Amino acid sequence: MLKRPRRSERDRSGDRQPGAHHGSGIGIQLDQPFAVYWVKASENDGGTLNKSLAKLCRQEDIVCRNGDGEFVAILSGTDSDGVKGFESRLEEKLGERFDKAQHGYSLYNN
Repeated sequence: MLKRPRRSERDRSGDRQPGAHHGSGIGIQLDQPFAVYWVKASENDGGTLNKSLAKLCRQEDIVCRNGDGEFVAILSGTDSDGVKGFESRLEEKLGERFDKAQHGYSLYNN
């Protein structure tokens, strides 16, 4: 789990010391396969897409808004079959809006 640096890990100027752990409190295990699924919503569909992604993800997955209508889901412990199943469920949930959205994924196997 990533933690914010303690005050003692900062120098007098307020900058973080080299080697201090920087982060937002989000962590993912990198010793197992994972997939990064991205999707850019069509115009005015960002809110719906965000909720749909969040409902499809598991507790150990991470969903982030990357920009205006762009979302990224980090699917831990997911292989090729798992990400294809996720994509199929997302397509089923979004219907024709899925076809209008740009989407894709990358797999990372350790």
